[in-house]
Amino acid sequence: MKKFAIIGGSFNPVTKAHVEIGQIAARELPGWQILYIPAPDRFLTSWKSMEKKEILSGEKRLLLLEKAVKLYGFLCEDCEVFGKTSARTYDTMQYLRDRYGQETEFVYVCGTDKLSELSTWYNPEGIFTLSKILVIPRDGDEPEKMIEEIPFLSERRDRILVSHEPRIYPDFSATKVRDSLKSGDGKWREFVPDEIVSDLEKISASEQDTSIV
Repeated sequence: MKKFAIIGGSFNPVTKAHVEIGQIAARELPGWQILYIPAPDRFLTSWKSMEKKEILSGEKRLLLLEKAVKLYGFLCEDCEVFGKTSARTYDTMQYLRDRYGQETEFVYVCGTDKLSELSTWYNPEGIFTLSKILVIPRDGDEPEKMIEEIPFLSERRDRILVSHEPRIYPDFSATKVRDSLKSGDGKWREFVPDEIVSDLEKISASEQDTSIV
C-alpha cells in the first residue's frame, strides 16, 4: 500500500524552504514517500494573479524541483503541470488513488496559511476523507489556536497533525529569489538549493530581460 505525504505549490522556483518542508515531513512520517506536486502555469496566472514574465514554465519548475529533492529520495509528480488532473487538491488525490490503488493513503502537508483557508477549497470534506493534514508552521504561528477557533478544523482535529520542529529557512521565499534575479544582486543563490544554482543562472542568462520566464 502506497503512503504519500503530498507537498503542493508553485515552486517558482523551488527554494531551500521547500526542501526543508519535505525533510521535516519525512521525519514526522517515517516510511511515507514525500511527493512534491508543482501547480500548472494557469494556477500562477489566474489564482495567484502573476504575470507571465514572472513565471517559470511548468516544465522548468518541475525539472528544478526534481534536481533539488532527488538527493533526499523525494519524488515529484507531473499530473498537474501536464493537465492530467484539474489541479484541485481533491481531484489530484483521486487521480493518485486511481493510479496507485484505492488503498493509497495521503497526508497533505501545508503551512498555517493554507490550513486557515482549507475550508474554502473545492470539496474540503472530501480532502479530509482522503487525507490527514500535517501542518508545518513558521515561528510565531499558532496552529493549535487556529484549529480551535475554526469550527471546520476543530470538528476534524483527529485528522490534523502539527509539527513542532523549528524551521531553519522559513523566510526563503520564491518571491525573494525572483526579486533578486530581477535586480541582479546575486543574493538569490543563498535562497535556493545548490543543485539548481547553475540551472537558474542559465535560465536567467538566456533571457533578454531580467525575468525568469
